Amino acid sequence: MNLTPDQPPTQLFNLPIPLDLQNKSRPDLTSQARLFNNTFFFQDNAALEWELFLTIREPGTIILTFLYSVSFLVGFAGNVMSLKVLLGQRGSVRLSGASATRCLLINLAVCDLAVVCVCMPVTLGHRIYTPWVYGDFLCRAVPFTQAVSVSASVLSITVISVSRFYAVHSPLQSRAYFTRRRILVSVTAVWVISSLICMPVAIVTRRDEVALIEGLPIVLPVCGEVWPQPRLRQAYNVLLFSALYCLPVAFNLTLAFLTCRRLRSTNAEGRFTELDPRSQALHETRLQGRRQIARMVAALVLLFALSWLPMYVADIWLDLELNHPPHWLLQARPFAQWLGLTNSSLNPFCYCFIGDLHRSAKALRLRFSGPSPAAALALASLPKIFDLQNNKKTADAANNSNSCGEDAETLGLSMWWTQSSACESISHWNE
Repeated sequence: MNLTPDQPPTQLFNLPIPLDLQNKSRPDLTSQARLFNNTFFFQDNAALEWELFLTIREPGTIILTFLYSVSFLVGFAGNVMSLKVLLGQRGSVRLSGASATRCLLINLAVCDLAVVCVCMPVTLGHRIYTPWVYGDFLCRAVPFTQAVSVSASVLSITVISVSRFYAVHSPLQSRAYFTRRRILVSVTAVWVISSLICMPVAIVTRRDEVALIEGLPIVLPVCGEVWPQPRLRQAYNVLLFSALYCLPVAFNLTLAFLTCRRLRSTNAEGRFTELDPRSQALHETRLQGRRQIARMVAALVLLFALSWLPMYVADIWLDLELNHPPHWLLQARPFAQWLGLTNSSLNPFCYCFIGDLHRSAKALRLRFSGPSPAAALALASLPKIFDLQNNKKTADAANNSNSCGEDAETLGLSMWWTQSSACESISHWNE
């Protein structure tokens, strides 16, 4: 495929063309290419190919290599540890009924791990060495995986926001509605919807060959989107920006605001003031756990919004300036893409550290790990709150069953904290 002068390859295929070729400041390479009888140097002249399209010496590529390396190591370790923690309590008696939040966070961690393991290495490799050498399958699979993972991430965050909103506003109805089966249906729907929305990416993306330099038979294998009309690409990018960024971010931020306001009003109303101090402590512990999860969800939404906004803006801007894109924008777009992909590396920090979980754990341990008579009295106050009929078996019910819902797990958290890290607390938070 030959590009006309009004179709720069850097825009059509988003290529990291080396500065040597952009500025045409290497006449020695051009002369060297002519010495090979005008043959395709991709077949016979590996040294010339390497010199032309290897960008590792450029400052931007050096910086991106460092940034991607750090993001990959942090993202891989963080998401693997998150999955280990979130999946590690499946056999626990106290957690036999899977938490809706925990299941959705598992799905979100899977999305992030796919981005880290598939998209980051190939994107960096393509930046370092411009020709697409990964085959036609990865040419279609990598952009599709990135698009589907990003879509599934934001939709998973949306489902988490909805579940937490109902957990705070209607706790009983929330526990009855967000059952394990419905959560699995929601996760399946998230992946199906994401795949359908992003299917055009796999259809229009293809591997092709571009005659890069006029007058020289130099063919560059490229991978990029080839749309029948530029208008279709512009419309699709605007659709993605609206459906997968503007609407979900605005919706999730609204739910986060309403949830936090409800938690503050609940605390200000002073409920359970007539109960004994230990019962009030249980109530405060439950509210504190809900506040921490609300802050975590708000942090996930804000992190997603800040990470992907530059990428969406850059793509829409490039669509509007299709024939003459600004040079600085072409140079800045790879950094915007890195920032968006790094969102998948930073999400585990929200799981583990939002809400200062370590100090919360110490407070719980000091509050509930006193002498055995005090612990027994604390457990004995549960029936006053939840109207349990069998007072003699309250302690066993609180530690070995889910009949008390969230508070049973909160009590169990005080003992479990002595053997676990702060990161693992998320797996013990229920609706």
